[in-house]
Amino acid sequence: MALQAQTSLPLKDLSFWQNTNKANWQIAGDAQADLAQHGVLTLNPGTGILVNMPDKTNKANLISTTEYGDFDASFDFMMAAESNSGFYLQGRYEIQLMDSWGIKNPGTGDCGGIYKRRKFIPQEYLYEGHAPRVNACLAPGLWQHMEISFQAPRFDAQGNKIANAKVILVKLNGAVLHENVELTGPTGGPISEMEVAKGPIMIQGDHGAVAFRNMQITDLSNLPATMDPVSYQVFYGVFTSPDEFKNKKPDVSGVSEKISWDVSAKAYGFAEILKTSFQIPKAGKHQVEFEIGGKHMVKLNGVEIFKEFNNENNRRHTELVDLPAGKVDLEITVFKKNKSSANKLGFWLKGPEFRSTAYHSFGSFLNSSSDDPILMDANNPTIFRSFMDLYKNGKKNKRVVHAVNVGNPANLHYTYDLDNGSIAQIWKGDFLNTSPMWDSRGDGSSRPRGVVLALPNVPTLSSPENVFSQSDVVSEPFTIKGYEVDKDDNPTFMYEQNGADVTDKIRIVDQKYLDRTLQIKHAKAGQKVRIGLSADIKQVDENTYVLDGKSYYIRAIGASIETQGLSKVLTLPAAEQVHYSILW
Repeated sequence: MALQAQTSLPLKDLSFWQNTNKANWQIAGDAQADLAQHGVLTLNPGTGILVNMPDKTNKANLISTTEYGDFDASFDFMMAAESNSGFYLQGRYEIQLMDSWGIKNPGTGDCGGIYKRRKFIPQEYLYEGHAPRVNACLAPGLWQHMEISFQAPRFDAQGNKIANAKVILVKLNGAVLHENVELTGPTGGPISEMEVAKGPIMIQGDHGAVAFRNMQITDLSNLPATMDPVSYQVFYGVFTSPDEFKNKKPDVSGVSEKISWDVSAKAYGFAEILKTSFQIPKAGKHQVEFEIGGKHMVKLNGVEIFKEFNNENNRRHTELVDLPAGKVDLEITVFKKNKSSANKLGFWLKGPEFRSTAYHSFGSFLNSSSDDPILMDANNPTIFRSFMDLYKNGKKNKRVVHAVNVGNPANLHYTYDLDNGSIAQIWKGDFLNTSPMWDSRGDGSSRPRGVVLALPNVPTLSSPENVFSQSDVVSEPFTIKGYEVDKDDNPTFMYEQNGADVTDKIRIVDQKYLDRTLQIKHAKAGQKVRIGLSADIKQVDENTYVLDGKSYYIRAIGASIETQGLSKVLTLPAAEQVHYSILW
């Protein structure tokens, strides 16, 4: 469901871009990188992939024919090994694209960095620049996803700059790298040092091999929806439902310029009804975000979009709604009896061609961050037990109730599921947010703080009869025997399955990938170790396989791809020692 009037580049040809008169840019059907060959992509014929393959005589930058002011952009990209490129906003401000796989402390020149500015007097030197918060870069040859939100510089009627350009947001593979970064001027290598209200997109073409797909650009030059003054009614007392106050005479009534919870002049023991109207500039999908302390109901354009009458301490809600152009009514009902729950009310609206805009007063949302997150770092090898919720395609898939979260100072961590002897997920970045476990009464869970790779959470050791069984409820006898910790505080797990004794040793190598070694005793004849499970498994060299649409690699000697219908499984025989690596 598309929210905005996006321009999706079909990438069937180069018509979106100015003619370079060079041959480094081309359209392909697919691309692959060899981890051992620097700067090399191999291509398959077809369309849908934009590829740069520079050489000594063909190395032109690619510049769009359309110019943009404020805009959002998103795209997938693939780096060749040790390759380098850049995505220039308005052709002037570079977001670095780089093979930064495994770098622990990324700099301004690493993937997702905002590159430095350049001065030439008295001699050339670089300054400023903004390093990404975290290295979220994947291995060469894997598809990565970047999202950029940009605000153009502002100029007065005489052409004088009155506000700097701003990178509102950069996300790489789901991790936030930058927020609200002001750009004092063009970074190195721009099309011009002169800043403008509108400019083209430029992709660097003179450095290294890179591929793109799924490119989308959203022009956000239009003004946001306007909101009429807000009329409010306040009722004092303790209420359990709107029926108890909606027909009463209000204790306080009036009009405010913006939405605000504090028209009640009380912290609790009140109910409010707030009404206003928006002038929507363009019909289409609109994103509504709403956060409040108190039981509530929200109606937009006569349709109930949020309702919570059971809990006063609520998280932020997000909903996509179809809105017509013109007048649209908003009604918010809230009632609050508890002193302990936060006082806050925030309302944001995002339209097809305007950014998310806050329509609440500043003071109405001051209490939104009253609960400080409880974070856990892994400055040393760290083991932490908790529940762990696993997500698939953005939705909660299951809860691992016997999870062991293993953190590493290399910023590569994993969750081990003690119920079936499997690696449930891997993530890059910071370790854990333990707020769900310790905040208030808690629910016993923690959350990864980084870029997560979800793995098929099924028993690693298959049954001899069915290597394709994806059930995480092991039908064969399964007994976890705990884990031992070595001198470096790294665990080795132990379990027994159907008479086979397994020790499971997982270690981080070169700050880049996981090595896994299983020692297996008394395995049944024909039993196998499932090292990969996906509808999409391809062999890329003698011992390397790429899975899930080029999402990650598995490297193993003697592995086999087995197929059943649309399912594929990558297996190794359940020998006395089984070894493989997960590269991501």
